[in-house]
Amino acid sequence: MMVFGLLVHSGKGSNWIAMYSHDGIRDSLTNLAAPPLFYQDLRRELARKNRNGGEILLLRLVLREKMLGEEFGSEYEKDILEFGHALTAISRSEDLCARLGEFEFVLLFSGEEVSAQGFTSRLERHWHLKERKLFIFSSSIVSCENETGLELLNRLDHEVLVESTL
Repeated sequence: MMVFGLLVHSGKGSNWIAMYSHDGIRDSLTNLAAPPLFYQDLRRELARKNRNGGEILLLRLVLREKMLGEEFGSEYEKDILEFGHALTAISRSEDLCARLGEFEFVLLFSGEEVSAQGFTSRLERHWHLKERKLFIFSSSIVSCENETGLELLNRLDHEVLVESTL
C-alpha cells in the first residue's frame, strides 16, 4: 500500500505526479524513514532515554524556494533526492533521518555529544546550496525528562525556523 501526501496535475493530459509518497517504512523518493517508522523509533528512543538517561535531539529541516512564488519545477525531484542522499551520507548509523512531508525532514540524534550546528555544517560540505533554488530553514530541540513523543514533536513544531547559513 502506498500513501500519497500530495498529488499534482502535470498539465499534460491526465498525468498526476505524486509529490510525496511512502510505503509506511521508507519514503519512495529518498529512501529515508517514512513518518510511521520515525514515530515508532522516536517512541523507542524516548523509552530508552527514560530508562537509561541521556538526551535526544530533534533537528527539523525545511526546504523552501528562494524566489517567492517560484515553482520547484523539474529540478524538484533531483534536489530532494540529492538532499536525502546528503543527509544519509553525513549522519551516523545510529541517527535516524526521516522525510515527514514534501519539503520537511527531521533527524533524531541520541547522545549528548551531538549538536545541530555541527550537523548543519557537515551538511554544508555535502550539499552545496548556492547552486540551488532553495533555502534551508532549521530548528532543533532537546528532549525533556518524561516527555512523550507527541509532546516533543509539538514543541519542535512551535520552534521558530531559522534560515540556515548554508
